[in-house]
Amino acid sequence: MFHWGLVAAFALAWITGDESQGLHNWAGYAAAADSGPHRLGFIGSPYARFSQFVRGPGVVGAYLGDVLRRREARYIGHNPAGAVMILVILVTMSGTAFPGWLLVDPTRQAMLPALPQMITAAYADDNGNEGGIGSGGEAELEEVHEVLANECCHLSRCMWRV
Repeated sequence: MFHWGLVAAFALAWITGDESQGLHNWAGYAAAADSGPHRLGFIGSPYARFSQFVRGPGVVGAYLGDVLRRREARYIGHNPAGAVMILVILVTMSGTAFPGWLLVDPTRQAMLPALPQMITAAYADDNGNEGGIGSGGEAELEEVHEVLANECCHLSRCMWRV
């Protein structure tokens, strides 16, 4: 239920990014909410929890070596390579959700001490709006949000192969 809920929420948020801001925001909130609690062990099956599937780098390396030799062990739940991919996707999803959350309400950006300069002052988006110094950081946040959302989409497709 959680896996497909996350897929559906992320897909809806990704599809509605430029079309329906309200639906996009709520789908993003649903994806962010679905990403955490069951992985941390609060709810869900034992196989969905970090404590069951997160392994150290040595175990992951050994597993990948076994994959190359075509003698990898089978796992109920996530194998060590799949676990790494899940961690990367969850970090990318969080990195997508946070700037998106900041963009919904400009007063949220004021809560941060100062956003680092992420894009050069010469940056201009597709609409010709210049980002950088004096722009309030919205252009930069939107760019980070879009890049990470697209990267999360690519990672999700790769995950099906692991």
